[in-house]
Amino acid sequence: MDPLFHHEMSYAHNWPSRLYFYGDRPSATGGATPVASERRVFPKIPAEVRERFQRHGVRYIRNYGPDLDIPWQEVFQTGDRAVVEAYCEQSRTAFEWTGNDGLRTVSRRQALAEHPRTGETVWFNHAHLFHTSNLPAEVAEVLIGEYGLEGLPRNAYYGDGEEIEDEVMVLIRGLYEEAAVSFPWQRDDVMVVDNFLATHAREPFRGDRRILVAMSDLYVAPGHH
Repeated sequence: MDPLFHHEMSYAHNWPSRLYFYGDRPSATGGATPVASERRVFPKIPAEVRERFQRHGVRYIRNYGPDLDIPWQEVFQTGDRAVVEAYCEQSRTAFEWTGNDGLRTVSRRQALAEHPRTGETVWFNHAHLFHTSNLPAEVAEVLIGEYGLEGLPRNAYYGDGEEIEDEVMVLIRGLYEEAAVSFPWQRDDVMVVDNFLATHAREPFRGDRRILVAMSDLYVAPGHH
């Protein structure tokens, strides 16, 4: 699980509507799974930010390969390029085979989503996780110098290709942290999360820890089948 607040798979063309967490083996220190409600976060996002993202969406770039990030064979669970290409075409993801057995994917996805039952609009994307501002400055500088912005393991842009300002991503991360609610795991605890209405994260921990996660009620974004 990612330590930063996020909606599960909000970078994709489909995602689970519900998440189930089970405290199988809580860590001795830390390791909570905080959640943040979109009902608290979304109204605080400035209107001009919401409108620009709603108008353009988010453009995600991923680079997979043996020398950078994760090999595509591991991500797609296959060594067959034809299978990968078919999946990309089905999910409306542009792709390009690069360099030393590398793969670059580019996809434009939603920035906001509407809850299928309540009709509420929520902030629903992975921009603040993929964006370069999420990297330590010295790491970002080295990677950009070596691979260029388009060659980073991951990056996010406005859907029209314009760069997203660092301060906008800092704002989003800050709003989630301000809205966070957390509790320490105890053995056999269960937490059910509406993936539309809440983001989740993971606090640092020490010692052995195993929190099991199950997902259900797949939602397919409009325009995808």
